Amino acid sequence: MRLYNNQLTQLPGQIRDLTNLSHLYLGRNRLAQIDLSLLPQNPHLRIDLKNNRFSSERVQELNHLQHQGAYRGPRLVLDGVSSVPPVASRVSAFEVGLENWVSERGISDEQRGRRQVAKGRILEAQRQRSQQLSLDNLSLTRLPAEIGQLTELRTLWLHRNKLTQLPAELGHLPDLGRLNLTRNRLEQIDINVLPQNPRLRIDLQHNPLSSECLQELHHLQGQACYARPNLVLGTSATISASDFEAGLDGWVNEVGISSRQARRRERAKIRIFRLLYSYGYYKLRILMQQLIVKYPPIKKNGFS
Repeated sequence: MRLYNNQLTQLPGQIRDLTNLSHLYLGRNRLAQIDLSLLPQNPHLRIDLKNNRFSSERVQELNHLQHQGAYRGPRLVLDGVSSVPPVASRVSAFEVGLENWVSERGISDEQRGRRQVAKGRILEAQRQRSQQLSLDNLSLTRLPAEIGQLTELRTLWLHRNKLTQLPAELGHLPDLGRLNLTRNRLEQIDINVLPQNPRLRIDLQHNPLSSECLQELHHLQGQACYARPNLVLGTSATISASDFEAGLDGWVNEVGISSRQARRRERAKIRIFRLLYSYGYYKLRILMQQLIVKYPPIKKNGFS
């Protein structure tokens, strides 16, 4: 809706009923005050209020309100010069928290540089109220708690990092629809720290998830009453490569078998590893369904 370059001094209450409005142009009017309760409470609505008669105090007040994590109203675009908050209040608690994360003791200069890149992207997402954020391929070992304040996010890319656990603040992103966590170092997943959104898809492929964790997640998703995120486990290894090899070695060297049986088992072990390297754990599991009786270590370690 375009209402710019008029002489409006106030807004009609009926505007609140336009819930599907995405842009409202109110620039070049005579507005000195604005009642936020009269506006559609739509976080996707952009309202242009440039070149009106707002006092600098009111502009600062509106800008401060928009930068609060709990704010769910429309985005207000105010005059560029007047909308800059005073120097004393320019650094928010959000920025301070990110800076503390970047300056954490005990991390290398390379890690600090990568966190600085992530910080810039997070700040930009907050200022723009972005629905997407990409922090992939930065070798991050942990995420800042401030990520939970980006409540507008619909998609979060975190693949190809070195995450070993997830912050509980991820549960504060109720509208998140896609969370990519592939190729990290997650061994356990606490389902309770994730957003409880049944439309959320979480990619967990290529993580060293323990067999117990995988079994628990598979069992949980198989329940009829399950109404939580869709977990894509894909090619996550059911057991670690070292445990898998140790199980096969124990089977080959089993006490009480003949040397002929041991040689045959050694050849079988080599064939199993060829399958492993050619197809990966996920396809190997399918190909070996009929071999479980002959290869008990496989069944013992979780391929059945």
